[in-house]
Amino acid sequence: MEKLVHAPAPGPQYDARAAFLAALFAAEASLQAPELVTAVHGARVNLKRARAIARLGAMKTARRGARAVLKVLEPARDLAALAGVAAKAERRTRGKAAKGLACVAAALRAEMAAANAKLDLAEIQSKLRALIADSARLQKTPIDPTLAATDQVKLTERAWRGARRANNLEARHTWRQREKDRAWAQATLGNLWPAGVRARSHCRARLTAALGVERDVRLLARMLKEKPHLAGTKSGARAARRALKKMARRYRDRADRLGARLHSASA
Repeated sequence: MEKLVHAPAPGPQYDARAAFLAALFAAEASLQAPELVTAVHGARVNLKRARAIARLGAMKTARRGARAVLKVLEPARDLAALAGVAAKAERRTRGKAAKGLACVAAALRAEMAAANAKLDLAEIQSKLRALIADSARLQKTPIDPTLAATDQVKLTERAWRGARRANNLEARHTWRQREKDRAWAQATLGNLWPAGVRARSHCRARLTAALGVERDVRLLARMLKEKPHLAGTKSGARAARRALKKMARRYRDRADRLGARLHSASA
């Protein structure tokens, strides 16, 4: 477990409100990208950064606002992620499973295109501008970087303990969110991040990637159980689900190994 050494005297403070607004402006600028997929991806990345900053500064209303805009962008992203893991799983298998997964990927890509067609970027931009206006009226929100980092590390450690070696989908998702929040917090605080906390950025990036794939694969397996027709045939759906479950276990084990390396094997 990571240890933080507190300075005896208050150090420099960090303005969470200003950083939150900067992330919102970046999200708004991302929506100007000529390609829809690029625009949505850029907006989501910056909104997630804004959400992490709001958590860091205990700005509950601001965090809810960022989350509300993110929710509008979720359907297209989720379909894209599931189509991606279907294609990835297809390349790693053969026979009925491969054929079924190819059908799934094609069906999800079609659904993604339909979801993207329904996206109203002008409306999303309007929501962002309203959130920016509301946030600009907030008081300056200074935070102590060491205390904020301490809280973030505790949240991440707690999420890891609740999810390691577990099959609970939501607990695993919460763990991934907290690891990403910690990474965003460290990137945001920059030189103000306490020197006593190791970075391990590369390992954490690999961990969140593994947790992300694990979640998407398990969600796809669940979807196939409810909608076997996506695979073309029932036998194809069954074979595809078996392949997906095997893939999910592989990524779960990888995430658990990386999590133990990041945190503490004895904790």
